[in-house]
Amino acid sequence: MTYSPETIPARKYAEKVLDVLGNEYAREFGVALTVALYPPTWQREVGPPRSFYERIKCRMRAAAESKKNDLDSECQIHVRQEVTPSFRLVVFTANDPLVKNKLLDGLREPLLRKISDQLIPARRQGLSVLLLLDQFDDCQVEMKSQWIFTLDTLRDALSEIFPTHGQPINEVWVRRPSGECVQIISPETALPVID
Repeated sequence: MTYSPETIPARKYAEKVLDVLGNEYAREFGVALTVALYPPTWQREVGPPRSFYERIKCRMRAAAESKKNDLDSECQIHVRQEVTPSFRLVVFTANDPLVKNKLLDGLREPLLRKISDQLIPARRQGLSVLLLLDQFDDCQVEMKSQWIFTLDTLRDALSEIFPTHGQPINEVWVRRPSGECVQIISPETALPVID
């Protein structure tokens, strides 16, 4: 997940549109209201996504009034009964709140290509295969990447990629930006190989 300059105006617009109304609903219904979303970006000539925010406002009011959470992929609205009503906007830095899904989005296609082009042929030759995943920042932008995934999350994402396509890999290592190498799948814990 890397910094994108479009997210700054998108976040500011979300705050402008939702903060005042969110606080009004929290006071009116006596709740702590938290809205978590990925603010959509837009092209300058098109303008902000007003219909998106109209839906969010309606959902905020309904959730605050019913005192029930309203959770989906577009937006997550959490409601708690509180003595002191409050509103909080949480802005995701990626368009999917699940870090594992972001890893799958980024890793699936290149790993499947590597598996079919290089790793399966190597295993057919009887060779042991070690996969080294490098973490590095995007050199095209000044902002450093957000390395917020855990090794367990990465291990889970890899287990979703490999089983359906066989696993021609004996072990997997990650090289951190610091240069440290960490083994995340050892030969003893490797997923079953499907030849």
